[in-house]
Amino acid sequence: MIIKKKSIYIFLVLLLVLIILLLRQNNVSKNMTPEISNNINLIGQKNIYFGHQSVGENIISGINKIISKGGRKEFFIKELKSASKIDGNYFFHSNIGRNGDPKSKFKEFTDIVNNLANKNLEIAMMKLCFVDITKITNINEVFQSYVAMIDSLQNKYPNITFIHFTVPLKSKPSWIHGIKYFIKNRDVDDQRDYINRNKYNELLLTKYPRKYIFDLAGFESTYPSGKRESIVVNGELYYSLIKDYTDDGGHLNELGQQVIASEFVNKLVEIITLKIQP
Repeated sequence: MIIKKKSIYIFLVLLLVLIILLLRQNNVSKNMTPEISNNINLIGQKNIYFGHQSVGENIISGINKIISKGGRKEFFIKELKSASKIDGNYFFHSNIGRNGDPKSKFKEFTDIVNNLANKNLEIAMMKLCFVDITKITNINEVFQSYVAMIDSLQNKYPNITFIHFTVPLKSKPSWIHGIKYFIKNRDVDDQRDYINRNKYNELLLTKYPRKYIFDLAGFESTYPSGKRESIVVNGELYYSLIKDYTDDGGHLNELGQQVIASEFVNKLVEIITLKIQP
């Protein structure tokens, strides 16, 4: 009798494990939509470079998760190194410049584009980080340096499509962060940081056609309902990062990566489709 009971328990456990595996398999299958696979394949037919720092790494992580959901085991996103080999189409990314020094990022991006232009580069983009635009930043000077760089590269390489990124945002500091910073004798994020990031983004959104802009800040601050996350400074409203998208106030957590990476893939597909239309 005892043996029969043990057999029944073992059978039930095995049955439960089997059910869990089947449910997991079904969930994975649902994620492998034709749209995701088609988008991945379309992007994989182009030669792309993305220069960034840590938030860019977050976006790349999000894309890799989308790729895994699409059922593709190998992919073309690779970190660009001096010894990188190019065999067919590529999607390279790398850290560029130094945080807090936008012009160093512009210089390295220019050098990389000049190098990859000889290797059939088709789409190029770079993003600044939230630490590059703060209360002490001369945003007009930084923006004019960016425009001058893009103008020079576009004139030199008219066949390369450049995608422009708005600067990522930070979330409103919580009272917990306020106490933590007070104990460490450090200032909480100055409200003027939010003002300058928003103003820089306004300059970029005004300068370039929307179809060639990836509005990172816009996606970071917009809820699925369309409502915008914001902070009020001196009676004026400025956009800020949705707190659910970050664990440290600036970098993207798993949810933030998923949201932003999905929008990024959509933008790439939109631009590629735009370029191949007769």
